[in-house]
Amino acid sequence: MYKGAGGGSVGSPCRLFKKKNTNYEGMLTMKLGILKSESTNKAIISSMTLSLIAKMLVFIQSMVVSYAFGTQKSTDILWYVMSLIVLLTTLVSSINQQVLVPAVISIRNNISEEDSKRFITYIYMVYFAIGAIGAFLLFLSPANTLGMLSKFEICDIQANIDIVRFVIPTFFLIILNSFMLDIFTSYRYFTLPMLLEMIKSILTIIFVVFLQDSFAVTSQAIGIFCGNLVQFLILNILLITVVKCRFSFKRYKIEGKVRKNIFYVVLGQVTTFIKGFLIMYLLSGFNAGVYTAMEYGQKINAIVISVIIGQISTVVGINIIEQFTKGKLEELNRTFQKYLKTSLFLIMPFCFMMALNAEPTISILFERGKFDRNAALLTAGFFQYFILILPLKLMDTFIVRLIIAKQIQRISFLWHIGENLIMLPVVWVMINRLGYYGYPFGLLLSTGIYILLLFLFMVRRQFEYIDSISILKFSAVNIIL
Repeated sequence: MYKGAGGGSVGSPCRLFKKKNTNYEGMLTMKLGILKSESTNKAIISSMTLSLIAKMLVFIQSMVVSYAFGTQKSTDILWYVMSLIVLLTTLVSSINQQVLVPAVISIRNNISEEDSKRFITYIYMVYFAIGAIGAFLLFLSPANTLGMLSKFEICDIQANIDIVRFVIPTFFLIILNSFMLDIFTSYRYFTLPMLLEMIKSILTIIFVVFLQDSFAVTSQAIGIFCGNLVQFLILNILLITVVKCRFSFKRYKIEGKVRKNIFYVVLGQVTTFIKGFLIMYLLSGFNAGVYTAMEYGQKINAIVISVIIGQISTVVGINIIEQFTKGKLEELNRTFQKYLKTSLFLIMPFCFMMALNAEPTISILFERGKFDRNAALLTAGFFQYFILILPLKLMDTFIVRLIIAKQIQRISFLWHIGENLIMLPVVWVMINRLGYYGYPFGLLLSTGIYILLLFLFMVRRQFEYIDSISILKFSAVNIIL
């Protein structure tokens, strides 16, 4: 024991360090508490506000990239590879949101906080191993692998091989980042993902602006990789200091019900992957710039989906899980009806107006630099169909939250297969009949059929306390008006 100048005990250096470290962690936790929302309405408002800012940065990023590179074969390859990565990581997100996050909440509430942390750590290590092995295998022969998975010429892939090499490790990072973000959402840190999204967008913009002359489209791939790397480092630090997780290879025994639900989610997502991949494969065979234009049309729509649908459904979804587990079914119905109808009332007129004004909207936003008139018209054609799907996506997302609460993945899996069995042939026929615009039109048509069947049959049977007919009538009236 050390003595101070006056002879008093000041403690060992280890204790002093531990005390300082504890104080640091406490300050960090207190600062992050600002991002934590207890009230549903407050969470929705704060999440949507920050999400709007984050997506504005994503939008600015798209404008910078379109100005710098326009639509060309290099951008087609970048967006195609990123779409493949997103398709793969969608499986991870589905497992996280539909099975693992409810399991974490259940373990935390019914067993202990420490058990939930051990569960989180175990799943983290599983994802780490899967991501590392997957990235390593892709690095062995990236050009030949992409050649087999697309209609791009090998010479075009070889000319842009650096883009592919930067996207591969991004795949590893996205898998782990999506899991950690979902874990923080379960702790009600709803605004944290938006703050990290801002950092990613800013880094991508910086890399494109300063490196475009030297690295061309590869500069964007570098920016995307660095943005995800920074997010990965920040999330790991927060996982250790705030959630107090301690990484370990010790196995955690997962309940049979959780394993079964993961199995059904994976099976359901396999059909989604096949559908998504076949559509992407067809679109990669069109002229240079078509895939990029489709991607921009989807991106603008995705910004609206993320800001409005993503934040509302995430916040309300946590409430739905809590109300279901407590048996408050009438209250759950009121929550479901209130937020879904309010959202539809606001979104549907907006979507119709945007569809009618797709061409001038895209021209004003993007038609500058290397993004010429033809690219703007091409993108507008995709966008006007994509934006009309948004209300249907909102309804689907709310139903998914009910499924997550009840944990009926087997039934959800069967309906998911049904969705893909409807969607794939419709989209396939439309692409062959109408060309590349057949994709968004077929998607709109098949999604509408699926949502109608979902409310009429699945929701009415599995969630009899939800007034599904009232929602369908409300939607029909809004379409007519």
